[in-house]
Amino acid sequence: MPNRVNWGLAASAWGKITRDAQGNDVYGAPTMFLGNRQVNFDPSGDLVNVYADGTVIYTGRQNSGYTGSLELTNLDDDFAAWVLSEAVDSNNVQYEEKEPTVNRFYLLWEWVQDAKNTRHVMYNITASRPSMSATTAGDGDSKTAQYRTLNLTAIPRADGIVKASTRADVNNTVYENWFSALYEPVSSAKQAVTFTVTSGANPVADALIVLNTGATAVTDSNGNAVMYLANGAYDVMVSASGYTTATDSVTVASAAVTKAITLTAA
Repeated sequence: MPNRVNWGLAASAWGKITRDAQGNDVYGAPTMFLGNRQVNFDPSGDLVNVYADGTVIYTGRQNSGYTGSLELTNLDDDFAAWVLSEAVDSNNVQYEEKEPTVNRFYLLWEWVQDAKNTRHVMYNITASRPSMSATTAGDGDSKTAQYRTLNLTAIPRADGIVKASTRADVNNTVYENWFSALYEPVSSAKQAVTFTVTSGANPVADALIVLNTGATAVTDSNGNAVMYLANGAYDVMVSASGYTTATDSVTVASAAVTKAITLTAA
């Protein structure tokens, strides 16, 4: 039976992301949060329309990840030390420095639902410092708890995966181990494809790259954009303001690819 109702947050956990000697992400064991209040995420990236001949000739989707927030009754000391890069001295006093390292983490959580609770993971998150506040209760005032809220930014990890969640018919072993170790989706290997868009000797920034699969990317100030693609052949369309739209193709075959595309001024 599919889920029809979401009753709210039941549990959440976090884990460290570090890098090995080869630069690959290494995921630490998850640690459960206490005092869960809210997890909220809004998508970053919109549907992108490509215009030509006075009409829309293609609509693609750009997935830049999510922005959101995590609200807890209080921040765990070890979580704050890692995620906010706070240091701890020999007297077990935790302190904040001017220019901390930005450490990444993954977030697991569970929503209470009518058929079967859904479990989620967001794979690549950074957090900004939370606000601090406390209010004194006066005579006759009831006590009001003060909560800590972190603003979160979740972006695609190196292989392009952003998040995952369980279905009602999820494998039972996967479901039961969700908060014990980070789940890795079972999928075909993907390769990094770097698109380099130029006009003459000049890079073209903000060029829209659209594949026949519907995947999209936008070039940075150096005219580069990276997409993670499974082995196969792809049709490519590239457009930018002030330039004639170009079409091309790229083939991915078990290795990283660099694809150069030249635009002509309109």
